[in-house]
Amino acid sequence: MTIVNASARDHARPSSRLATGVQQSGARKIMDLANQIPDAIHLEIGEPDFTAAPHVVRAAVRAIRAGLTQYPPTSGLPALREGLAAKLERVNAITARPDDIVVTNGGGQGLFNALATILDAGDRIALPDPGWPNYLSMAALLGLRVSTYSLLPDNGHHPRPADIEELLRDGCKAVILNSPSNPLGTVTPREVVEAIVELATRYQAWIISDECYDQLYFGIPPTSPAAVDPDADVLSVFSFSKVHAMTGWRIGYVVGTPAVSGLLAKAQEPLVLGVSAPGQHAAIAAVTGPVAYQEHMLGQYRSRRDAVVARFRELGIDVAGPEGAFYLWLDIRDWLDGGDDTGFVLSLLEHEHVAITAGSSFGPSGKGFVRMSLAASQTQLVEATQRLARHLDHVRSAGGPR
Repeated sequence: MTIVNASARDHARPSSRLATGVQQSGARKIMDLANQIPDAIHLEIGEPDFTAAPHVVRAAVRAIRAGLTQYPPTSGLPALREGLAAKLERVNAITARPDDIVVTNGGGQGLFNALATILDAGDRIALPDPGWPNYLSMAALLGLRVSTYSLLPDNGHHPRPADIEELLRDGCKAVILNSPSNPLGTVTPREVVEAIVELATRYQAWIISDECYDQLYFGIPPTSPAAVDPDADVLSVFSFSKVHAMTGWRIGYVVGTPAVSGLLAKAQEPLVLGVSAPGQHAAIAAVTGPVAYQEHMLGQYRSRRDAVVARFRELGIDVAGPEGAFYLWLDIRDWLDGGDDTGFVLSLLEHEHVAITAGSSFGPSGKGFVRMSLAASQTQLVEATQRLARHLDHVRSAGGPR
């Protein structure tokens, strides 16, 4: 028998969609670099600096001690789906039955399930640009063809219905909307949502509404497409990660039409079977319990936003505060020769030890912008703002990043 040296063997190279079509996000790349700098100020990742509310943690502990750790129903615990139906009516003006709701392993898996349920490989989907990079990765994994609609400064970084109509006319079978927006911090005006819902209905297309920041807003509440027209083909995706500071608990949910909800559950079973039972008991406490902790977090994000915007303006940098979520989208094109936002971000990390994310990592329309997370203490944010402004001044005087 011939023994082949394993180290010398020619191994087959994966040719899957995962191997060839999915890239690490720009925010994660910066985080990996920043983790090597002990005193770095981390403003690159959308990770709340709060933990889950005490009553939420106690609910999970009680469930574990009571032995409520068996396989849960694939669609989620009935008590949680009942609580979510009440929350959707109260907060989002969406009328849904508990059976229309599927609990998922975070909002990300909910989005993937939604895409896998309504689209097949080769179908075309419309994605926002700039937008969350994982939309593109999910589309690659599912073999979808991607078109994009630009969210540009001259329109307040809001979608233009005419742009979306052009994509629907060209054959897009679904469009992803995201409000409040990651990375932009914008809230799409109601009249724009209404126009897009009407277009999707006219062209018999789906809307996948990413509402993972639905309760994090500072002015007019976001409009849910499913609330505009209950009969429209809309899948609404929500998450406990940001609103309840439960990122590591991995609890999300998808709201579908009665005809689709069973398919969402069917897609769930081969992927995860179900979602952590103790985590779901914690989610019940989060969605049905007191809201004081949520209100405290929102108040802190508002204070941070106001402090950062005021400090930037004191330093001579005009910036618009986010309308929702906890991201500040900063236009630095006037400081950059050629719009090298990635070079600026790397240089800022190296010289000022501040980690933010290049706008181009969210799509071509983000070139020349940067995203700054407000999920840090106000002291850290004000210090980071001063360092960033100082670095911009150096870039302008030097003609480019160091």
